[in-house]
Amino acid sequence: MTGRRSILGPVAAAAALAVLAGACGVPTDDEVELIETDEFTALTTPSPVENSDAIDPFPVIGTEFDLFFVNENQLLEPVTRTFPDGTTQPELLDALVEGPSADEQSDAVLVTRLQPVADPRIVRNDDGTMVIRVTDEADLRSDENLRDIFGQIICTMGPLVGVDRVTLEDSEGAIPFSPGDGAPQPSVTVEEYGGCESEPPLFVGPDEPSPEGAGEDGVVEGDGAADADG
Repeated sequence: MTGRRSILGPVAAAAALAVLAGACGVPTDDEVELIETDEFTALTTPSPVENSDAIDPFPVIGTEFDLFFVNENQLLEPVTRTFPDGTTQPELLDALVEGPSADEQSDAVLVTRLQPVADPRIVRNDDGTMVIRVTDEADLRSDENLRDIFGQIICTMGPLVGVDRVTLEDSEGAIPFSPGDGAPQPSVTVEEYGGCESEPPLFVGPDEPSPEGAGEDGVVEGDGAADADG
């Protein structure tokens, strides 16, 4: 009797496991394969994100945002565009690459300096610093429009909640940029860039600055003597 109980115990346990496995939807006619600890860890641990991959997008607060483009005076000019609820930071960045719409160019000639070849992707956004990776093919390090590109991005993304600085990087690392007369630096704030609300200068002629008190047409108002002599 003792030997019978020692045999039936494992058999009963195996039968119970089989019933439990069947109830859970596990096929009972297949062999059960044990998974070693290292294999299980490899199966359950996500692979590291590649350098070219962007972070998971998250929504921005609001539906109206100023997108900054470059006008015919080579100055930044904002256009206010309405986006649907749930718009993400990468979608705002894509809008800069796509450039201004036809309606947005009805009152001004606007262009974007951020070309599709750059394929900008937000890869980090930690401690207020947004890191945007661009392709090496764009060659922004030697791009004469680098200041405009930095300006379009920092002036568009800088006002967003959680964004204080912007860094552009390629495979070599951060792309240095000098917003003023200072030394090149890896990241830029709106203030360091010099502000985003730039007004075009007033001119009397092609190369002559307007005198003090001149109106938008370059004529000095209240100069009656000059009008009489003319």
